[in-house]
Amino acid sequence: MTEHLLSINLLIALVGLFCIALTKRAKGNFIKTTAAIVTGLQFWIMLEILFNFDPLETALQFSERINWISAFRIDYYLGIDGINLIFLLITSLLIFLSVIISWNKNDQIKEYFILLMFMNIGLNGIFSAINLFLFAIFLGVTFFAVYLLIGLNNSKNETYLANRIGIPFLLSYILILLGLILLYNGNNLHTLNLTELIAGNTISQNTQMVITIIFLIGFAILIPLFPFHSWLIPVIKNLPAEVGMLILGIMTKIGVYGLVRIIAPVMPFATNSLALALGIWGLVNIIYGAICALGTDDSDQILGYFTLQQLGFFLIGFATIAELSNIPIAVTGLSGGLLIVISHTCLATLLLIIFKSIIPDSRNVARSSPTDRTVVILALLAGIGMPGFLDFFARFTILLSAFQSQRLLIIAILSLVGILLNFGVYLKLFKRLVFNQPTLNSVKKLDSNEIFVAICLLIVLISFGLFPGFLLNVIQPGVTRLLEMFSAAIAL
Repeated sequence: MTEHLLSINLLIALVGLFCIALTKRAKGNFIKTTAAIVTGLQFWIMLEILFNFDPLETALQFSERINWISAFRIDYYLGIDGINLIFLLITSLLIFLSVIISWNKNDQIKEYFILLMFMNIGLNGIFSAINLFLFAIFLGVTFFAVYLLIGLNNSKNETYLANRIGIPFLLSYILILLGLILLYNGNNLHTLNLTELIAGNTISQNTQMVITIIFLIGFAILIPLFPFHSWLIPVIKNLPAEVGMLILGIMTKIGVYGLVRIIAPVMPFATNSLALALGIWGLVNIIYGAICALGTDDSDQILGYFTLQQLGFFLIGFATIAELSNIPIAVTGLSGGLLIVISHTCLATLLLIIFKSIIPDSRNVARSSPTDRTVVILALLAGIGMPGFLDFFARFTILLSAFQSQRLLIIAILSLVGILLNFGVYLKLFKRLVFNQPTLNSVKKLDSNEIFVAICLLIVLISFGLFPGFLLNVIQPGVTRLLEMFSAAIAL
């Protein structure tokens, strides 16, 4: 049975939320077990959807549509294609792993897992909602949960840090809501259903440009892109790994999803006009992030600037969408951009665990155990872009498409400078974590839960790095349909 799986996925998290809320605080193990069962079931549902997904089907799959608010044409409308399926899969995996890594957590367990379930519902809703009003509701739930998680789990001055991150998120939410209001009023159908917005294509070019710029700023804050990245490093520095991995690994992907899922198909004229600017913006993030990472020894800052680089490459891949005369180039570039999103989610989470556990006091402890050293070496090889890891193949496909584009050729060449600088950053990390002899009193090992999570993430990075065809078979048909509709809309 594959009917209503998306709703069941949300319902399971809601049931888990109520079970945890009704459980006494003293029963910490029961709360953790409940969270593990809930998130494990959700990941199994996503695998069930994956194995029953038909990449050649042009319509939305596993869709559910129920009339909700007739006066405003608002529906409870869920559905997936190859694009949001990837986001849902990586979200389910990371939430499950966050439960595993927080198993030894002893403070405010009940509050933490209640908020985790709220965030779980919000994120899965965001990536499966086809009606943008529903998208906005799930986005608000997610922001609410994240704000409270930050306030309850940071190590220093919780009010300051919660506001430091909460204010940019609130600004992002306001801009996205404003964009949705203008989008609703700007189309003749007066709808927020993505399928109707894409098919109708009734928004004027000037209106598209205004709405796109508003959306771009809102999503750029979340991604985050330079110069909206100031909230990112405090998250990495002051939050425990189980919270930081959710924000760094998943929250940053909401902005990426917004570009691919909302801006590109609904505002094709504006997207086409801004494509070169987005490519340049991506290059700025790559070079800026690489220079800043090379100039610091702070592992938290290195991870933050590495995020800027990775998502800068996504923007270059996204910018190939304007190659209307040669759709295969755009398919390659956008597919590579989505692959680097998956790679960053896994790799940034892995590095976060290492930096939090292996070098909490900035001293070398990589020789504390063979397992730790193996995990560290493989993670650094993945970050450096070694062939055989997903990050290498993702960058390769992005650059392959960009080098075939006349407008992006110079950007592609200059981005190689960022790759070279990134190589220098990881050579420093190798020297610090692998080659230097540590002092005995600084030894600290990864615990068994952290090792399990690290192995899971490495399996994803290596298996899809060696055999990326599986992911491409899921992604590319959806990307191709998106680009065909995009090209047709521009041609009108």
